[in-house]
Amino acid sequence: MIFPKNGLIVFILAFIPHTLFSQDFTKSNKFNGQFGIEGGNYGGLSVGVNYLFWEDFTAQFSYHFLVSAAEEKPNDYQASTFDYFTLGGSSPWDAYNVFQLTGGKNLNLSPTSKTFLSLKAGLAFASYSYATNFEQVDFNFFNVSYVFDREKGSLFFLVVHPSVEIPLSQTTGFSLGLVGRFSDRENLYGLSFAYVFLK
Repeated sequence: MIFPKNGLIVFILAFIPHTLFSQDFTKSNKFNGQFGIEGGNYGGLSVGVNYLFWEDFTAQFSYHFLVSAAEEKPNDYQASTFDYFTLGGSSPWDAYNVFQLTGGKNLNLSPTSKTFLSLKAGLAFASYSYATNFEQVDFNFFNVSYVFDREKGSLFFLVVHPSVEIPLSQTTGFSLGLVGRFSDRENLYGLSFAYVFLK
């Protein structure tokens, strides 16, 4: 399966920022770390580091492991018995390892609240593994309708990611946003939810 190996990378990296930052959770902080989930026409995990500068501007570097339905999957493809035994690991997924750099401006939602709107955009580089060369097969024991190959490639995404940043305490909070990634091959769009933390 593709997911557990890359999911472990995200799990390990999520704890690195904990060792780097020790400040209060306010807009005057210079750094914070976050890890989260994303979902839409894809699903995935993320981990990132945010840097605040000039009080109202932010930059974010993040890693994302994303999985989407295979772009080249035939319309009449049906899940096989073998897919169920492997919990979807043998299904035709496209998997992306995304390294993303975004920046933007933070806007107060009210004068008395620490909640703010973060308007971010940027670029991302992705290496990906995708299902291709689908070939229809006759009936067989596992009821497989198609066999396919896996190949690798790379691309750039244009990223748009507005989010609402909500502190829960001096050291924790969360981020809820919309995210869109646009490329010549495939567009990925959905919702993001992240836990934001300081040591």
